[in-house]
Amino acid sequence: MVLSGRSLRTGGILSLAIALAACGGAEEDSSGEAASEPTPELLPVGAIAGALTYPGSYLPEDMEVCAENQASGEISCKGGFEGDAYVMDLPAGRYHVWAQSADFGADYRAYYSRAVECGLSVECADHTPVTVEVEAGEASADIDPADWYAP
Repeated sequence: MVLSGRSLRTGGILSLAIALAACGGAEEDSSGEAASEPTPELLPVGAIAGALTYPGSYLPEDMEVCAENQASGEISCKGGFEGDAYVMDLPAGRYHVWAQSADFGADYRAYYSRAVECGLSVECADHTPVTVEVEAGEASADIDPADWYAP
């Protein structure tokens, strides 16, 4: 399943993602003049954002959100979150996204899955990871890696 309806073309998340992708500030070239920053339309990255959850009354300090590029198999992870939300820049592509913490088990992956889209109720039995489409210059919201209950 490819997400397209949740893409945000404008707004705070996209602005934050673009700012993070630009790695903050202009750099000086060898002449001491500030180099121009790339325009958002030319950045080869997009972003995903979502809520962080954990089956307990806390979020583990070691929680990471990871994304695996479905074409290359490359895995990118990000941790060190403050609060219960995340934003992650990724190169354009198709990804499976999950959260992980040693508190739950060293190899467990809590995916953004069809069960999450269904509401994680007892009736939501399909734990297949959702394929998330990341497009350059765009941010996709509500990518919540929360399926801590997959068999």
